[in-house]
Amino acid sequence: MKQLLSIASALLLACAVVPAHADTVTYSVTVNTSSQAGNGGYIDLELNAGSLGAQDITAVVNGFNGAVLIPGDPNNQATGTTGSLPGPLSFDNQTGNDYFEALTFGNELSFLVTLSGDGVSTSGASTSNSGTIFQLEFLDSGQNNFLFSNDPNGIAAEIDVAADGTLSSAGQPGVSVAATPEPATLSLVGLAGVLVRVAQRRKQRAA
Repeated sequence: MKQLLSIASALLLACAVVPAHADTVTYSVTVNTSSQAGNGGYIDLELNAGSLGAQDITAVVNGFNGAVLIPGDPNNQATGTTGSLPGPLSFDNQTGNDYFEALTFGNELSFLVTLSGDGVSTSGASTSNSGTIFQLEFLDSGQNNFLFSNDPNGIAAEIDVAADGTLSSAGQPGVSVAATPEPATLSLVGLAGVLVRVAQRRKQRAA
């Protein structure tokens, strides 16, 4: 039993250590689009490094849902990106990029975005000269007004990677941007929990 508890403790300690050295972070982005439900518009996604340059960072968008995409719209544009929505759609901060696509809004739009590479370091070990920003914007069907944002630049949500690799995020009212646990970390936590329960049951039986 002591051996099982020791293993469980080691796994829990590993869980605490893993995030500090992670170089891959996934965010869940959710936008309340109910005010425009049934209306057309555009989504605009970018991953931009600062002017002084940054270590390599890629962003991959997956699982896009909650809106009807219009891939044949003549105003659609994809520059410096690979793939298309609903994903995987990839961006690299070493290249100028922009993804612009028409859609019809539903009540709620959501997707996952995973940032990884040498420029991402939750322990602050990156040696970039500039930060990198992943940003999300929406425009109306006439491309005259930004939607779901009070920001003068129209940014509805952003994920900022500082020069040292640490991340932060922000969203306008009605927009949620939340980091999600890594699958590997969740697996370690689950295994540690199982071992603790096994040890407890053995102790109860022995008593």
